[in-house]
Amino acid sequence: PARQSQFLSRTFVQRKIDNAWSVALGFAYFKHSLPQEPEVQDYYNVPELRPSFEISNHSHISDKFELHHRYWTEFRFFKQPEEAYAFATIRIRYKLELRYALSEKFSFLAFDEVHFNVGNQITYNVFDQNRYGIAAMYSPVENVGFEIMYINWFQQAVQGDLFYDRDIVRVALHHRL
Repeated sequence: PARQSQFLSRTFVQRKIDNAWSVALGFAYFKHSLPQEPEVQDYYNVPELRPSFEISNHSHISDKFELHHRYWTEFRFFKQPEEAYAFATIRIRYKLELRYALSEKFSFLAFDEVHFNVGNQITYNVFDQNRYGIAAMYSPVENVGFEIMYINWFQQAVQGDLFYDRDIVRVALHHRL
């Protein structure tokens, strides 16, 4: 139950449309530990590539509070045994996030995000997962931040009748160019 579930590296190029709306193209590299059953001792890692597209809206409720809506589509390619990557599914994500800026250097957030799978190989798990959590970020300089986050990750397995309920601590480094 304490093993690393995944490694993730993600990059986005974002363009603001106006003060509230933005679009982004991204790419992520994942490495998953499978099977996901926490008691399994013998597991293997599966690399995955995810090009993505995002539309988001940031609403400033006040000087301290910000509401963020994110609509995100990922195209998922899994590495095959013969070293090639094969397209598997499309995943659609929606995230609602409330951010509170304590100061210029410290901020807190709470969020809820739901994921849906689309594709010919999806039979039971159209609803993929729901994630909700809280986080604290410290930004010592303007474009660099360190984040610690708690996530409750509720995910439907491929079989459709099994669900995973995970409690995750994530540590992240954020950098904006």
